[in-house]
Amino acid sequence: MKKFILSNKFRIIIALLILLLFIIFTYPLEMSKIHGNLLNLKDGEFISFKLNTSELNLEVARSDSKQEFGLMFRQSIPLNQGMIFISNDFDKKTFWMKNTLIPLDIIFLDSNLTVVKFYQNTKINQISELYPSILPSQYVIEMQGGWAKDNKLQLNNTFKYI
Repeated sequence: MKKFILSNKFRIIIALLILLLFIIFTYPLEMSKIHGNLLNLKDGEFISFKLNTSELNLEVARSDSKQEFGLMFRQSIPLNQGMIFISNDFDKKTFWMKNTLIPLDIIFLDSNLTVVKFYQNTKINQISELYPSILPSQYVIEMQGGWAKDNKLQLNNTFKYI
């Protein structure tokens, strides 16, 4: 009786295929778990995100009224603190700066928390200049103006929900 012996190359290929299948099937599950957790948050809760080495503490805006009010009338916001607007839909969004007294960085994220568009140091207290996402987005983060530059934010960066 002959023994069937697998070569080392074949073993490596099999191991890589198994790893690839694991990644393909578990990544969407992990993303849907994160997405589901974000959609269950309530207005005013604070959640943490990470981008590279920076941690952000974000106030949740889920309801229409909280999202309309946003960061209006605030004189300042602490460093690495901001607001996240969580939407049920994945669509193009537009922001303005009505009654907003401090410049903000507006960061549009897709459903995987990847940056699809951002604006830096928006003009304060005006409604003539609009800030559209251009591409569909699910989440929007507002941070103190200058945060994006200080943290070297780029398109396609992905935030991590922690």
